[in-house]
Amino acid sequence: MISGTQGLCLVVLVLLGISGAGCTCMVTAPDTKSAAATTVGPIVGAWLYNPKCLPNAVDLFIFKEYGRADAIETAKDAAKPLPYEMYMQGSWNKSGPDRYMVAGQAITSNYITGTHTCSPFRETLEYDPVTDTLYLPEDPGNRFRRVSHEPRVPPGMNVSIPFD
Repeated sequence: MISGTQGLCLVVLVLLGISGAGCTCMVTAPDTKSAAATTVGPIVGAWLYNPKCLPNAVDLFIFKEYGRADAIETAKDAAKPLPYEMYMQGSWNKSGPDRYMVAGQAITSNYITGTHTCSPFRETLEYDPVTDTLYLPEDPGNRFRRVSHEPRVPPGMNVSIPFD
């Protein structure tokens, strides 16, 4: 069985591996009338996550109050850029007490080959109200750190979110 962290790493590695195939996909803006629209959750805001399997990468997750979820994987150090960029667009909803499901499409752009790929993304996150952190249930020690209660790219991060 693959853990959440291993699953995220596997998705990134598979996407990089097949990116040479030149596959393309089209992503449309998510439906703003999501189930999450009626219940604003404590995960609304911007969060940083450091994937253990990718020591040079950092993931920025943005959860909007109406249920939209965006994530982008970028280099921790701008002087050492990644050979790819991964972007996820989808939705989040409450799936249990302090538990949230995030689902969407992950798009990876490979800067070396000039190609991009698209694959499904689905992950369960748990919220810890005592520490105000998120985590994968399979890896509770590696926490998502909140950087803002505002659901937008934090100042100083040189990334953009399409369709935002």
